[in-house]
Amino acid sequence: METGKTGKYFKYAIGEIVLVVIGILIALSINNWNEDNKLSKQEVIKLKEIAHSLKQTKENIQEARIDDIRWMHYNETILDYIENKKPYDPQLEVCFGSYFWFSRPEIEFSTFEQLKSTGLDLISNDSLRKEIVKIFEKRFQLLHTENNQWNIAFINTTLPIHIKLFRKIFPESWSPSDDEYALPINYTELFDNDEYKNLLAETIALRKFEISYYEIAIKECESLVIAIENEISHF
Repeated sequence: METGKTGKYFKYAIGEIVLVVIGILIALSINNWNEDNKLSKQEVIKLKEIAHSLKQTKENIQEARIDDIRWMHYNETILDYIENKKPYDPQLEVCFGSYFWFSRPEIEFSTFEQLKSTGLDLISNDSLRKEIVKIFEKRFQLLHTENNQWNIAFINTTLPIHIKLFRKIFPESWSPSDDEYALPINYTELFDNDEYKNLLAETIALRKFEISYYEIAIKECESLVIAIENEISHF
């Protein structure tokens, strides 16, 4: 009889232990699920922020591209007039005043920097994470560097030549948001000024490169936003 009671007690104790273990496993599973769910929500929030940052940066680059196309037209117009020794035209005044301008699109780095401080591993999709890092640390960083180089070239090369040849003017209808205007000190002397012609030709070439680079960046932004939105839809 004692043996039977001991067996029943042992089985009961084993059953209690099993129930406790199962309870612990369920609690751990629920806790892990809650943690995973929390991380998933954080990931979605961060992906939405990155997508918004990319959209804003794309808009800024599109505006810069439009400006560069206009300023390149000014360069081409000036070069056409002085190469072919055409008579002076007042339309040249806005060209002379703004041909050397360069665009500096604002790039939204802050959201990506926050992601880096939080931990890039928050983005669970490896390929998507790599593409996000690539566009911010390579494409946008190179764009930022190119713009700084353009600024240095303007200060060291373009400006010294420009101020010798032109004087800035402000038409009555002019506002600070408009392109600037300038008058040549001696228009006909520009016809044989090879240094200035070379400057224009070089500026045109640089603008063509920059415009093509902007177009690549715009496409990459669009493609990555689509990939991010597709990833978010899976949560």
